[in-house]
Amino acid sequence: METMLTFLFKSISFVANKRHIAVMFAALIAGCGSSNQAPADRQNDPDQKNDSTFLSDPDFTNDGFYVPRRHDGLPKNAFSNINTGYDLPGEEDFFDDFTGNKIDTAIWYLGDRQWGGDNGGVRPELVRVRDGIAILEAHGDHYSGPFYGEHKTQGPQKNRVGAALVSKAFFGSGRFEIRAMVMPEFGATSTFWTFYYEEMSSQHEEFQRFLNLGNVVRNQPGLEYLDGGLILNHEIDIEIPGRPRGVKNPFDHISFDLALTNTWTGELPPEETSQTGQLPQDVRGNYHVYRWDWYTGEKEDRSDAKVEFYIDGNLFKTITTDIPFVKGQFWAGVWFPNNWAGNPEFDTDYLLIDWVKIKPFDEPNDELRNTDSGHLQ
Repeated sequence: METMLTFLFKSISFVANKRHIAVMFAALIAGCGSSNQAPADRQNDPDQKNDSTFLSDPDFTNDGFYVPRRHDGLPKNAFSNINTGYDLPGEEDFFDDFTGNKIDTAIWYLGDRQWGGDNGGVRPELVRVRDGIAILEAHGDHYSGPFYGEHKTQGPQKNRVGAALVSKAFFGSGRFEIRAMVMPEFGATSTFWTFYYEEMSSQHEEFQRFLNLGNVVRNQPGLEYLDGGLILNHEIDIEIPGRPRGVKNPFDHISFDLALTNTWTGELPPEETSQTGQLPQDVRGNYHVYRWDWYTGEKEDRSDAKVEFYIDGNLFKTITTDIPFVKGQFWAGVWFPNNWAGNPEFDTDYLLIDWVKIKPFDEPNDELRNTDSGHLQ
């Protein structure tokens, strides 16, 4: 029995590796001959098609042109609410290897939001599946095609548009793993994260509780509607490329052998811990397993809470402060921050995802809040 299982495992591994080699080989060939794109040895480009043939969701029949939003500001598809989904039953594992020719919309939303400054957001039309690989497309500053994203206040935007997958399930403590090949261009970040967001007025019954837990009152211009309330932003991130800390001009040293590792319970510095992790190598051009183990803790005061970050099974960073405890949705995406990942001097490139695996720890401090909310309460 052991010999047969070993043979089967090797056979499956061989087939999987052939598939990834084929995707990478196609990327090398497709990347040649364009002055606006990365060198062929860096570019993730499994194909040059960008039409409805390869869209993940047949409801999107975009022909490459701007798809307007409804007048109430909600996106065309159902993904309008950050915290809309369901709680995965305790200790039930989550796994998706993107078998088939489309995203399984029973377990995933296609990201359709804009945040983080001067960009056109993430759009569902830029997600597709081919040969068991989820392909998330990014349009840099040299993109001149017909497709538009949308800035939430400035309207249609052609450049700096990315893509994201969002789990419908909410997860607390657990092991989060994703086998992916990061988008190899500077200017955009390949990010894997868990996220819960809630705006809470000062009249909310739990306002004082979260104030005591370290969240801060928000009185900034534009947040008057909170009435001196606060914002819960329970989030854990791995962001690549990263930049060093404690050096002069860190933005001159952005690198794909560094990763930003972050934990958040709010949106301001007193509510977040951001550190840089050293990776063993430049991660471009190869698949790696990115992982974090999230412990909300067994102790009532959460003093044993922590997040451990791994690449290919090797621990590279541990954070023990500002550890979230509210269950959130898992995100994987490529998006464009305000130049802290460099300048996006490219046309089109891709984040490739082989599989996602999540194993809940179901620790006693996990807290499930409103999974159909995200608005002021």
